[in-house]
Amino acid sequence: MKKTRIFDDAVDKNVAKVVVFADTNKDLFYDAEFTTEVPVEDGLNLFAKGVVCLYNGSYYAPVSCTAAGAISFGI
Repeated sequence: MKKTRIFDDAVDKNVAKVVVFADTNKDLFYDAEFTTEVPVEDGLNLFAKGVVCLYNGSYYAPVSCTAAGAISFGI
């Protein structure tokens, strides 16, 4: 599975953020076609690495994450 990433153009070109996509139900997916769902177990790791969510044409940063990995983007 290929993840979508945004690379910083600043000092360190190797820094990247994973982009996840939210459908109309606000379920999270690794791809824009909504075929590969993000498992809850991946959530805490993604949160720690600075994941962002693309929903309805806007990017959202996470506001919280449970120990189990449920990420909230406030959308």
